[in-house]
Amino acid sequence: MNPEVYKRFMFRAWSKALKKMLTPYYIPTADPLTDATRILIRDPTQLSLPAGELIINQCTSLCDGNKSWIFEGDIVSVESHDALIFHLPVVFVHGSFGVLRGREFIPFLEIRNRLKVETIVIIGNVYENAELLNMRDPFLKNMKGSKPN
Repeated sequence: MNPEVYKRFMFRAWSKALKKMLTPYYIPTADPLTDATRILIRDPTQLSLPAGELIINQCTSLCDGNKSWIFEGDIVSVESHDALIFHLPVVFVHGSFGVLRGREFIPFLEIRNRLKVETIVIIGNVYENAELLNMRDPFLKNMKGSKPN
C-alpha cells in the first residue's frame, strides 16, 4: 500500500474490556453470513474482538509539535500567543477533525486563527486521561462515559 495512503487512514482502538489502546490491522465490514463485524488487532495473540467491544479512533493525518500523529479521542494542549493554555479533546464533527472548546467546535483548519495557536501537543486521550478535561460539558461527559471504570 502507498505509504501516503496508509498515513491518511490509520486507526487505533480503545478496548473497553482490556482498558488499553490497541492498533487494528483489519477492520472488515459486517460479515453477510453472521452479520457480526470483527476487528483484528496487531497483537501477539492475533486477538479478534467484536466491534462493539472497541471504540475506533481515526488519525487526523496531522502531527503535533513532537511529530506524533494526532488521533480522534486525543487530548491536546493548545498554547496561544497570549500564553493561554487549553486542554481540548480532538473530535470528528460535520466531516472535519478539530477540537471542542466548551460547546464550540473549532476545525483544525481554523484553529490557528481562532485561538491564535503557537503549539499543539498531545497530552493524553479521553479514555485514559479524562481528568485533564473539564467534564462539566455534556458532550465530554458522554466521551468520559465511554471509558470503562
